[in-house]
Amino acid sequence: MKNSYLTGHRAVAWIQARYLSWTAWGLLILLFSLLQAMPHAFEIGGARPLFLVPLVVGIALFNGPIGGAAAGLAAGLLWDLYATHIYGFNGLVMMIIGCVAGLLIWLLLRNTWLTAWLVSAAAVLAQVLADWLFCYLIAGRDGPGWVLFHLYLPNALYTALLSPLFYFLTRSVIRTLRRRI
Repeated sequence: MKNSYLTGHRAVAWIQARYLSWTAWGLLILLFSLLQAMPHAFEIGGARPLFLVPLVVGIALFNGPIGGAAAGLAAGLLWDLYATHIYGFNGLVMMIIGCVAGLLIWLLLRNTWLTAWLVSAAAVLAQVLADWLFCYLIAGRDGPGWVLFHLYLPNALYTALLSPLFYFLTRSVIRTLRRRI
């Protein structure tokens, strides 16, 4: 009788921990999605940060490839609500970014702020180049070179400079949740 009680109690604690952590991640994704969608918010010299990319990378670093893919899909689909291209594009790209970031940490790299910064910078560059490639170059819009050098790459640089903050944010959330549970 005592053993089944302890097993049931552990199962309930595990479920509560999962719901609490994913609620926290969902609220962060929603908050930074809203901040990213605000017109002219955090703009410096015409460059706007893409908050969701380093946030998804930070979540993936602490939750692995499956958690990173889930966070990336959620963040990308929220991003697609206010994007100007096909719905689901950012969801797919961000899901791949989250999964790859989680796999890199699980299989190859140590989870430090420096690796998080490098992975975030590479992820931002990949997202920006994929967006530019599919939405400007292949679509045949006017001035793809100007858009790349005056809009996309400054946004990527600005986001890469801010990305260590997201690593420390996600690390503090993980530590708080571990102490709470």
